[in-house]
Amino acid sequence: LIPLILICCGKLRSESSTEQLTSQDIVKHRPVQVLGFHFYWMKEEVSEKYRYDSLNAICYVGCELNPNTGSFNSTHDWLTSFVVDSAKANGVKVYLGISINGINSELFLKNQQAILTSIDTIFHLLMARDADGVVIHFENVPDSQKNNFSNYINSLYHKLSKQNKTIMISVPSLDLRHATYLDFTTLNSMAEYFIVGDNFIEINEYRSSAATLFSDTSSYVRSIKNMIQYCTNSSVPVSKLIVTIPTYQGKFKIE
Repeated sequence: LIPLILICCGKLRSESSTEQLTSQDIVKHRPVQVLGFHFYWMKEEVSEKYRYDSLNAICYVGCELNPNTGSFNSTHDWLTSFVVDSAKANGVKVYLGISINGINSELFLKNQQAILTSIDTIFHLLMARDADGVVIHFENVPDSQKNNFSNYINSLYHKLSKQNKTIMISVPSLDLRHATYLDFTTLNSMAEYFIVGDNFIEINEYRSSAATLFSDTSSYVRSIKNMIQYCTNSSVPVSKLIVTIPTYQGKFKIE
């Protein structure tokens, strides 16, 4: 699945591991899950080449919240996209990706009416496609909005869970000293999984660059390894982490 494949590992392999797993092996041996992203700007015919037999779920990335209204600037063909039909026909779960970033995150979380509108809108969008849940991706949320973010997820969870819809929460690849708005103790009971890494591309000044796999310079610098460590140190079980390996943007030396 292009541009990236995500793997949720019940057991993390060591850096020195030489074990090779095929996509079929990953799908077969639980509790490992394979999740892919389909970005709205990708051509529909691309989805015809997806290896649905190797996927557990797919996230359709295409909805950016309007902080003033709680509705969406655009749903980018979510209601008619062929990839949703194809995934469901092949027994693959479908999730809708919701994003907001920059100063918009704080504006939205302070707006109770916008929050209520977004919850109702998300619910109806999921029901319209009989989707399985939602992926929430907020960036640059100030620590002052920690409670508001948790309360938002809590309200959304109670709305969606009545119809057996679930929530995944993305952990953005930013300086981890700025990730303290994520109250993992509270969120852990409501999130199906936490997604670690660069899985959304935001085309504006607030866009995060792709994270490296490892970093030897600082425990705070953006890297997949540091993000995993940050989550597990915050009492998130490894079995609830989805580790993303993006293939866009940066070039990294592989040793």
